[in-house]
Amino acid sequence: MPAERNNAASLILFNGNVLWVTGGLVDNVTQHTTYYVTLNGSWSGPPLPAGVSGHCLVSVSVSTILLVPGDAFDIATASRSDLVESPWTYSIPEDAWTLGLWPK
Repeated sequence: MPAERNNAASLILFNGNVLWVTGGLVDNVTQHTTYYVTLNGSWSGPPLPAGVSGHCLVSVSVSTILLVPGDAFDIATASRSDLVESPWTYSIPEDAWTLGLWPK
C-alpha cells in the first residue's frame, strides 16, 4: 500500500491468501480506495462508492461482501456523503457495488 491508513476496514479473502484493506484516513483525508495485500506485495482493488472510514466489512458469502457504514465523505463534492448512510453490498464476480443489504 502506498500510504499508512487509520480507521480502515479489512477482510480476509480468497481462502485466506489476501487481505482486502478498504477506505480509512490518510493525512486526515477520507479514502475511497482499496488495496489487496499479500505476503508478496499489494495492488489496487476496486474503489468504494464513497470515501469512508470507521466502517466495517462482513463476508456474507465467498462472493458477497457487506460494507456497514461508518463516517462518509464524498470526494467529488467535498462534503459529507449520503452514499454510505445505508449499507452497500459488493459482488466479487460482478466487481460491482449495490446500495442496500442484498444484491438484486
